[in-house]
Amino acid sequence: MDGLKPIQVAALRNNREFLELLLALTIPFLSVSNWSFDGITKYMLSKAAVGESQVKEATSLNSASLAGPQSAGSQVKEATSLNSASLAGPQSAGVSSSAKGDSMEANLRGYDAYKNENYIGAVDAYTQAIDLDPSNATLWSNKSLCWLLLGMAETALEDAKQSRTLRPDSGIACYREGAALHELQGCC
Repeated sequence: MDGLKPIQVAALRNNREFLELLLALTIPFLSVSNWSFDGITKYMLSKAAVGESQVKEATSLNSASLAGPQSAGSQVKEATSLNSASLAGPQSAGVSSSAKGDSMEANLRGYDAYKNENYIGAVDAYTQAIDLDPSNATLWSNKSLCWLLLGMAETALEDAKQSRTLRPDSGIACYREGAALHELQGCC
């Protein structure tokens, strides 16, 4: 599934809840005339969108890695508290397609763990994703949030600073750094 965005994978897996969540977070593709579940799914299943091998690979994978037990509405709310770009962010330069795909899978595991309030599991998954794609500022930001939720403000601050170093103009990275600093000041 090299080169596919999460919304494309969700369409190929026929995962309505996840795709509808991503609709609000992904910039519409010019080549998709109907920016809806049906429109994107129809486009992705056409041979013009992807090669047959990618369609076969995406549809054969377990869609549980993209599905959650909650409704799409609650997923939208939670995705905005985590960094929403983590679900549809740009691919990092200098990282192989294979590593990008593996990093995306680890990122999705981190997101699932986060929304289930398994913050230690989320930190582990985001760490795995970072090991594969260390230049992805979003992964560092999301891991920072999980550390903060675990009460580990110093570690959260380190990860937030790394996120800001990689993407200095990111408002969410600044917010994560500020939240960690605020927590540290409250502990003194």
